[in-house]
Amino acid sequence: MIYVSIPVHTSIPTILNQIENIQRRLYSHIVLHVSANADFSKQELVRSLTEKKYSQPVTVNPISVSTAWGGIIKAHLENIKFIGTLTNEPKAKVVFHASNDMIVKEGLTEYLEGKKNLFNLRYIDRPGHWWPGNLALKDFRLTRTLAKLGSGRVIASQIEGSMYPLSLLKSISDLIEQ
Repeated sequence: MIYVSIPVHTSIPTILNQIENIQRRLYSHIVLHVSANADFSKQELVRSLTEKKYSQPVTVNPISVSTAWGGIIKAHLENIKFIGTLTNEPKAKVVFHASNDMIVKEGLTEYLEGKKNLFNLRYIDRPGHWWPGNLALKDFRLTRTLAKLGSGRVIASQIEGSMYPLSLLKSISDLIEQ
């Protein structure tokens, strides 16, 4: 099963439209993380989801953390933990999306079949190339962890649109918490 992790915070009609869009183009289980600083209550969203009766599962994570630009990782980490309580399927995968993403091309379910990981490969080899890369290259804990894991190269990829096995994400989540 493919799980789609989406942190949401602005507009219930936009969220409902996004769910319909994803369900038209991808067979999945959507897991919504409602930001603690959302413009609506979790109960309002659950009520709206119940009224819609979607053909594929849509679940709201019971845990909420605050989100902001550049600080979305905590919401996705909570969704990783929550998805781990929903399944013990060894081949479960998680695709990450933003609250404003839409899928515009048919065939995504077939494309993802057999794929294990999907992400952008932007090698960060020199300072000055990209501001988050500059921070990563200076991050002693990150570079030490990479070396400990047998990798010395920093690779950047935005989280939105990437996909990983749930088992790998649980391991990464554990590392981050340490």
